[in-house]
Amino acid sequence: MEGSHSRYGPHIDYVDSYIPVMMTSMNTIGKQIASLKTLVEDMAKYIQRQEESLSYIAGKIHDHERHTQAAEASLKSLPPEEAPNTFKDALETHSTTPYQASTMPNGQPEKGVKTLCFSMNGTIPAT
Repeated sequence: MEGSHSRYGPHIDYVDSYIPVMMTSMNTIGKQIASLKTLVEDMAKYIQRQEESLSYIAGKIHDHERHTQAAEASLKSLPPEEAPNTFKDALETHSTTPYQASTMPNGQPEKGVKTLCFSMNGTIPAT
């Protein structure tokens, strides 16, 4: 008999030598899959937070629209001599709820939100 072979022949010995390598590779792949699963879960949490933020902002926009409509209705009922000079004045003076800066759920002001002041003819003054 040439060389040292198991009773099953040289091919089985060759395959047996690769089992530890295959197990190591499978272990590495398992770790990568677990890492990807964690990444996907983190992304899902991030998307959920973004959806909550967008929902909150949409609610603020809706509240602002209702507030604006109430101020506009109040303005229309005023005689011209009592009408305020700006739309913001109208919101502050003739609305049932005071005008205030928007805040996020954590109580901090929303970043990048600017209050526009409209003239009585509906144009936006240059800033």
